[in-house]
Amino acid sequence: MTTFEIVIIYIATLLICYLIGAIPNGLILGKIFKHVDIRESGSHNTGGTNAGRVLGAKFGIITIILDALKIVIPFWLIKLILGNVQGLENHVTNLQYIALMIACLAHCFSVYIRFRGGKAVATFLGCLLATNYILLIAFALIFAIVLLISKYVSLSSMIGAVCTAVLAFILFIINHDIFGTWPHLESSPLLVLAIAFNSILLIVRHKENIKRLANKSESKVKWLK
Repeated sequence: MTTFEIVIIYIATLLICYLIGAIPNGLILGKIFKHVDIRESGSHNTGGTNAGRVLGAKFGIITIILDALKIVIPFWLIKLILGNVQGLENHVTNLQYIALMIACLAHCFSVYIRFRGGKAVATFLGCLLATNYILLIAFALIFAIVLLISKYVSLSSMIGAVCTAVLAFILFIINHDIFGTWPHLESSPLLVLAIAFNSILLIVRHKENIKRLANKSESKVKWLK
């Protein structure tokens, strides 16, 4: 396979992953089932927390699941479709981890809705679900503990993401074999980079929440009760 063909495959694959990651599930569910635009209420974004706030807990959970799956499915489809293509053996793993970053970026800056979107929480969860169940469990535990104490989804998400990124780096330094923990998933420093990238993206997308947390005007979660 020529270098030109490999470059074309990279571009096409990442473009497809962007278009999948950009699907605004919360907005679609709101339009279909409730005939409302969730961007007009709550925090005005299309993520699971706002979907739950505007549409109810059931739709919030469905949105989170769908947003996570739009990271998981492309990640493993790349392995399934391109894994046995002659000449791409040394590129599939790189494509998978780069696709993680692209899909999470697409979720936050969706071409379908004028580059608006969610706040990268569900897609961060999807990133971990696709790659490393140890980090997934760690994130879930940290998120749940902080949420129970504070009742702030934003704070729980940010603390969970930062702690998980730090843990990912530590685990990779200690034992490369932990990455990845799913069968047929190769270890790569790109996973650490992808998790760090997504945690930074998550925090950047929560900048307004950080301001509200600082002045104690951030809304606490009610729809999870």
